[in-house]
Amino acid sequence: DMSGEVAKRVREARDLVQASLKTIREQGPSDTEALALSTMARVLLAEGRPEEALKVARESARELRRVAPENLGYRLLIETAEAAALARCGSPQAALSRLETIAGEARRRGYVHLGLEAELALGRLEIRQAEKAAGAARLRSLAEKASERGFFLIAREAGEELLKGQDAG
Repeated sequence: DMSGEVAKRVREARDLVQASLKTIREQGPSDTEALALSTMARVLLAEGRPEEALKVARESARELRRVAPENLGYRLLIETAEAAALARCGSPQAALSRLETIAGEARRRGYVHLGLEAELALGRLEIRQAEKAAGAARLRSLAEKASERGFFLIAREAGEELLKGQDAG
């Protein structure tokens, strides 16, 4: 399913994250390890390995609770990765609910970027769950909002998801 170039980049990302994790672990427990693990979960999702991604995301959440439970930004990022994996493992309703909660908390607490990331995950999931109209509306709104606030990569990703959704529908 993945084009050769995308697959190559995902493999490179995995190798970089694995090397980073090795270095981070040599320096002792830290919230950086939890963040690197959540990045690995995202890489595993990109490779089409959702069960492994969910396991690693949960390990990431446990590690963060152990070393830096007060780090809200990392917690929201990790929970977004965990919800995305949960959706791909066959629990889309639970994932939708968690992503709504994450997006709301991020907005309330001033974590604009993390709220936009959670909304992007929500839009992707809604489109995959045959809630195409709701997902498309969310992604259109997100693309505009992200662009206005200077989050151009998220705006671009939302636009690409809209195009994919149109191609599939």
